[in-house]
Amino acid sequence: MAVDGVSLTVVAVTETTFEVDLIPHSQAVTTLSKLQVGTLVNVETDILGKYLARQLALEGSH
Repeated sequence: MAVDGVSLTVVAVTETTFEVDLIPHSQAVTTLSKLQVGTLVNVETDILGKYLARQLALEGSH
């Protein structure tokens, strides 16, 4: 996944939120550490993740 073009690893997910860990280098060289709650960002997801979610949903419906 990427937030504002910065590739990140998701460490936790809920129905409405997700969490990522930022290493000090990422905090220093991106604007992510300056974001505040409610700030609009561009979120890009991995297409493989979309396929996996769809497959899991299909398996759960059987």
